[in-house]
Amino acid sequence: MEFPQLRAEHPTLTATAVRILGMLRDWSAQVQPARGNSVWMHHIDFTERTEALERHLRSAMLVADSGSYFSALALTRTGLEHHLLDRLLLLSDRYEETIRPPDVAQIDQWEADFAAGTEQWTRDVASIERTRDGRGLKVVRNGHNVTSDAGIVEEQISPYWAAFEHYDAFLGHPDLQAAIARPFSSIEDLESWARRNQAVYGSFLKWSSMLWNLQLSGLVTAADLVQLQLHYAFLSAFAHSTTGRRNGGALARPGGPPVDHVLGELVLLYAIVIAVAEAHTWSTYIERRPQLLTPLDQSLTQQLTEVSRIVDHFWFLGGSPQPFDFYEEANRRAHPLLLKGEQPTFTPATISPAEVGYYSNPLDRLSRMHMGENEMTTGFGFSPAWSSLHW
Repeated sequence: MEFPQLRAEHPTLTATAVRILGMLRDWSAQVQPARGNSVWMHHIDFTERTEALERHLRSAMLVADSGSYFSALALTRTGLEHHLLDRLLLLSDRYEETIRPPDVAQIDQWEADFAAGTEQWTRDVASIERTRDGRGLKVVRNGHNVTSDAGIVEEQISPYWAAFEHYDAFLGHPDLQAAIARPFSSIEDLESWARRNQAVYGSFLKWSSMLWNLQLSGLVTAADLVQLQLHYAFLSAFAHSTTGRRNGGALARPGGPPVDHVLGELVLLYAIVIAVAEAHTWSTYIERRPQLLTPLDQSLTQQLTEVSRIVDHFWFLGGSPQPFDFYEEANRRAHPLLLKGEQPTFTPATISPAEVGYYSNPLDRLSRMHMGENEMTTGFGFSPAWSSLHW
């Protein structure tokens, strides 16, 4: 039986993870051309990336099943980055480049050209803005259109596709090229290539650039950014083996579950929500191309809805705040009032979901949700979630 230890501790979550990863394992079978259309090679390339993500997430579960939870969470960070890159590869429709002409006066002409909209270069430009020092121009361009001989747009390609096509992860830093150049190589050419490669990484592949490009294409909200940065920082503690990662920042609490139990639960939740987010990204991608791709099977979309309901309590890449989160928000608001000798006039139940702040530590939150709490100073509390959630 696959994942025997995880199944023993978390039967519902493990079965759910196996089910959703099973969908991604052969994703190329889910993505089919529309009737009367042929296969586009980049669609096949994109499905192969999703199948690679499935292997990342399944590997994290295998490592967790062996008891190496910290290593599993380190691998999970790779899965999260992979999904966000796929979201950009499939759905982003614009990118930003900074142009610095030798003569600053050229920027005045470019601004006039953009305002007039008559020059060829302005036709794919969404916006322009001067850099802070005024010596450059930030240009936001739309993605790439594939047109027929008749000039009809048949497909829209994300700028991330071009970035992936031109980036070489094995090239190395420009400063290394003189030391690692092969016989008969031009060091000058290699250094120039490596500098361009480094620029592609900086613009598209580093974490801060990914977040910026997600915002640029409207693929995340302000609340999404808070969640992504919180979870990336949390998972980075395990990827970098920093001292703060000990027990994930959570201690075993009297009467509560062992830390290992919650660590395994956390790996499963990450695997499920990342896989669901990947499938939803594809659903949007396909919906935008009804003339090219067949809609996803209805039974698959129904399963995605059911899986999302099971992991709703995780409140990451979807989901919603739980009684614990309303309790925390009420306590946060009550604390400054109590310091002034005032009593709060609200309760957790009177706070709307939109007003609830995000949690600070995924592992500690899950551990506390298992147990329930009552805060003596405020009188607020919440019940253990053992009986109502899929642990």
